[in-house]
Amino acid sequence: MGSYRARVGHAKEIDIQSASVGFVGNPIAFLWTTLPPPVTGDSDTAPYVDPVAGVILLGGRTTVIALNDAQLAAAIAAAVPGRTIQLGAGAFNNNYSIAHNFPANNPLIIKGAGGFGSVLNGNLTFGGARNIVTGIDLSGANVRIVIGGINNKVIGCRVHGWGSVTTKSAVACTMAAGTFGEFAYNEIYSPGPWMPTTTTDQLRIGIRTAEGNSANNFHYDAWVHHCYFHDFPTKPIPGNYGSGQSDAIEVGQNAQNAFMHGIIAGWYIEYCLVSAHLGNDAIVDYKVGGITTRYCTWSGNPGGRWDQRAGQQSVFESNWMDTSGGADVHGPLHRYIGNNVSPINILAGNVDCNAVAPQVTHHRRACQAFVSGNSGVLNVGKAYAGFAQLPALNTAIEDHTPPGSVNLMANQTGTIDNRNQASSVNFIAPVKLTPANVGPAAITNATAAYKAARGL
Repeated sequence: MGSYRARVGHAKEIDIQSASVGFVGNPIAFLWTTLPPPVTGDSDTAPYVDPVAGVILLGGRTTVIALNDAQLAAAIAAAVPGRTIQLGAGAFNNNYSIAHNFPANNPLIIKGAGGFGSVLNGNLTFGGARNIVTGIDLSGANVRIVIGGINNKVIGCRVHGWGSVTTKSAVACTMAAGTFGEFAYNEIYSPGPWMPTTTTDQLRIGIRTAEGNSANNFHYDAWVHHCYFHDFPTKPIPGNYGSGQSDAIEVGQNAQNAFMHGIIAGWYIEYCLVSAHLGNDAIVDYKVGGITTRYCTWSGNPGGRWDQRAGQQSVFESNWMDTSGGADVHGPLHRYIGNNVSPINILAGNVDCNAVAPQVTHHRRACQAFVSGNSGVLNVGKAYAGFAQLPALNTAIEDHTPPGSVNLMANQTGTIDNRNQASSVNFIAPVKLTPANVGPAAITNATAAYKAARGL
């Protein structure tokens, strides 16, 4: 089915002293392989090969203290490999750009004061390679994180209050053009207020890829894990889709765009918790393919759903969902394995699963979905948005609990219904995460190698 980028599989850095990148594995074989989960608390999760995991920081690191905006700007400008910038307690209100290129075992590390005593109300923009920010309270209407470049990381931070009544599009963290960005152990909650209800298409989003709808403007191989998204607002006009969106995560934009559908992202989203999210639409929204989402929990999000709007070859494995809106599936070759999610909707559509679909009214049908070991309601061939329907095509079902919760609807064809057959793949039962399992406090449970490689 192809991709608009030559690199379609998972990748890793093979030379930690340079920016050289190598690519390994057959993308389809990789995406269709289910491996055992990591040990509880282990952040170096297989099969993701983090470019830094297990790399111990070199000795001889130096620390400089920054107590105010001027000192922080000067310290960033003068940074060298092995430098730690320790922030003092207090307010930092300027915008900062971090664009150094450092080796994996000697990154630049910027640390906030203990107990989130360092508060930044400004922009934090990453370029370059292997820069780490940790332990900062990013709070206020001016907050915006932009992660571009290679292997830059935001770890163990709090992000809240971004956006204001004068801001139409407010995104806490934008993943800009680059690779291997890591956004981990962060708590993202309570964005700023909406604009007046007369304003349409507002955004209050946690993580989103950059604007542009181009394969060359995309962030590949990102790792989002152990994050806690909560207390996102309801729409300015409840029930009016166009009044505003408050997704926790949106990967890709404009589901109808042909470039978005062709991207194989290589993202991993793991061990994340989304709760008290009142957006009522797709609170996790994918408009590209090649995303593995596993060991996550959606709980207490009335109507909020996980939505594969476009793209191909994504994996949704061992996730837990309750009092939320279920999962909607568009496009080809997605896999849903071992989830406690209800309902899972394998959707009919008004264009084919691989159609170039440049119009807002075009919604791809699901083709060749593999659905195994799930529990809850499974609807195969559910009509979408009331349009004339092409049936969901060639869905394969096995090991569904309870068997009676599978509904084969009128708009499906070619379904292979082995709901009573044991699963042909290995998976673990999903576990409901709690706030104690995610966010900054959960760093204490990360592996020693993970923490040592990031100066935690």
